[in-house]
Amino acid sequence: MLIVIPLICFLDCKYTGKNNKPVVIALAAYCFGVFFFSYTTHWLNWKDYHELMFLNHIGFIATIIYFTYCVVRAIRSGSNEGRKGYLTGPIFIFAGVIMDMINWKFGYKADSSVFTRVGVLLFLILEGIQIVEKMLIQYQNGIKAQIVGRLAYHDGLTDMLNRTSFIEEHERMEKNHNLGLVAMFDVNNLKKVNDGLGHTKGDELIMTAADAITGAFGRIGRCFRTAECMKTRRK
Repeated sequence: MLIVIPLICFLDCKYTGKNNKPVVIALAAYCFGVFFFSYTTHWLNWKDYHELMFLNHIGFIATIIYFTYCVVRAIRSGSNEGRKGYLTGPIFIFAGVIMDMINWKFGYKADSSVFTRVGVLLFLILEGIQIVEKMLIQYQNGIKAQIVGRLAYHDGLTDMLNRTSFIEEHERMEKNHNLGLVAMFDVNNLKKVNDGLGHTKGDELIMTAADAITGAFGRIGRCFRTAECMKTRRK
């Protein structure tokens, strides 16, 4: 009887983007009222709660109508992007409710919510899948952002700080009037290695030199690969 309350809150947040308080409060109050009235009359032996099941069905019908309204409104406003996946779960619940209504009206009345429970279970499974999928996408985007951010300040081949990092560090030191010692190294015969043995061997030579420089000076300073900067200056 109370399942309508979290369901209506879910639909309101997902498809309207804001709390439509009058509708949510009205449906919640109605469901609470039906719940207490049904069990009070059942406890007082005035009426069996199955005899008042139609009151609960009215709440579900109102929820289905509100769900349809929210979806149509989201589609018309063009704000349904990324929310289409949330349609399937509520549809399962509403299908189960309708089947329970038919079962209650024409069939076996002992269990009047079996299909609704199945619909809720399918709804929770689908929600869990979508939440996990969204978390994986966010994780992948975070990893990509970290990689892009790292490549902006690191050399892709040697993983040393790149020319951009060197320029920013140099500007920072000049701005703060800091003194520093700069040692510059060049790899001899790199062009001969590239032409004679191939660029793969040339890259290996660069990485070997970078490892040696980092191993020797990495503990006392910062190591940059400024090959592009040096070539520009030579021109």
